Amino acid sequence: MKSYPTILKPDEIFNKAFGRASKITVNDRNSLRRNREMAIRKAISVSDIITSTLSLYSEMLADIEKKSEFYREMIDNIMGINRLVRARHSITWASKRCMELRMEKIRQYRKATDVPAVLELQKAFYGRISSIVNSIAGDLKTAAELRAWFRKFPDIIDEFTVVVAGYPNVGKSSLINDLSSGKPEINTYPFTTKDIKVGHMETAKYRRIQIIDTPGILDRPIENRNSIEKQALTAIKYLAHHILFLMDMSETCGFDISSQEALLNEIKGFMNVPLSIITSKSDLSENDYPNSEFVYSSVTGGDRDKIVDHLKELGKEWFREYGSKITYW
Repeated sequence: MKSYPTILKPDEIFNKAFGRASKITVNDRNSLRRNREMAIRKAISVSDIITSTLSLYSEMLADIEKKSEFYREMIDNIMGINRLVRARHSITWASKRCMELRMEKIRQYRKATDVPAVLELQKAFYGRISSIVNSIAGDLKTAAELRAWFRKFPDIIDEFTVVVAGYPNVGKSSLINDLSSGKPEINTYPFTTKDIKVGHMETAKYRRIQIIDTPGILDRPIENRNSIEKQALTAIKYLAHHILFLMDMSETCGFDISSQEALLNEIKGFMNVPLSIITSKSDLSENDYPNSEFVYSSVTGGDRDKIVDHLKELGKEWFREYGSKITYW
């Protein structure tokens, strides 16, 4: 993930800019020339620091705005993409306005005929440039929120990705542990309040399958979901090349079959990727879910090897078609 600059609050920007300017001195015995030149140099220093800082933020937001549809939809779920666009426009405007103000004040400094006039102009300059930066405090906050979100988001490689779905406690984590070649990573994603388990299945040299656990998805209409739940759905929609849906026929997960079927049907309607149904906890129930392709148990293993072979074959087909186009999101 690209590194983005720390977003300073208005007071922090002022401390940085005015602190640097306070160290500027001019050696000239003529009081008017000395104060005039010092005011000009300070105006240049303050405006340079503020405009360069704001330009970095504007560039960051422009870069985020150009990201893939996956990230754009995520941002739209978090705060609304229009808020990002407004923040970029406002910060860009403030950066340009500070530079215009500097040129305006420098012209006025050069026309000043006495020291009190220079000092009054300098006071006015500091007041106006502070007002400009303070006016975009909310936009700086938006930029800071976006940066914090991206810092929490791990790099996602566009590799064959299997999403394991189903209600909480149906055996998703156990399945990922069994399928992964090594110990799965535990990552905190910004689209859920829970830690997300990411495993990898090595299939050949430099090729692997990414297996992602999903946060608990409540069985409610999409339009009634909160922001975090919508982000989870977006992640599933864009990351998944194949879905393994676990159905707990024993109902020991705490959800009955009809509730699990409702979630299954919702995911089928929401997703446009192949889906395999796995009857989980097969050691606790004698019944397999109709249309399930495999059974799985963390105790006996069930069809664990068949599931591995199935995913490897799917991954091989995907790599043949897209392997040369693998990129980082």
